[in-house]
Amino acid sequence: MKKISRVSVVAAMVIIMAFVFAACGAKYADSPLVGDWKCTKVTMGGITVSYNIELKINDDGTFKFKDKSSNVKGKWTEENNAFLYKEKSASIKGMLKDGKLHMKMSSGKSSFTCIMTK
Repeated sequence: MKKISRVSVVAAMVIIMAFVFAACGAKYADSPLVGDWKCTKVTMGGITVSYNIELKINDDGTFKFKDKSSNVKGKWTEENNAFLYKEKSASIKGMLKDGKLHMKMSSGKSSFTCIMTK
């Protein structure tokens, strides 16, 4: 029986580890939700006002939400082509329509909507 060289064993291990780590990182690699989204107007109680919001949705299941007064990081899920984030007192839900992300954000008893573009 032939002996397997150490170099061959190490090379095989490197290849296997590369596949393992590549598979772990991108939970939503093919999701159209992934990317940098921006909104310049929000609607609350039927009134639309200028307001800047940024949402960075990552393919590893994390996101960053930023506006004038908050900077939130969290984990999101995708269900029926929708972006979903929920915690005890806040939630964000977004649906893709015609290449735009229609978001509804709720905190306590207040909520607002916005249409985001990449």
